[in-house]
Amino acid sequence: MPAPYSIDLRQRVINTYKGKQGSQRQIADRFQVSLSFVKRLVSRYP
Repeated sequence: MPAPYSIDLRQRVINTYKGKQGSQRQIADRFQVSLSFVKRLVSRYP
């Protein structure tokens, strides 16, 4: 089972999304995470 993503990575993804620095798909590609991870993370932090 893979290790959970770090709090730092999660925060950087959220900050990037809130800063409107790309679509969810672009953010997923940028941080090399899955699109579903970004979608779930964004849905938890309005």
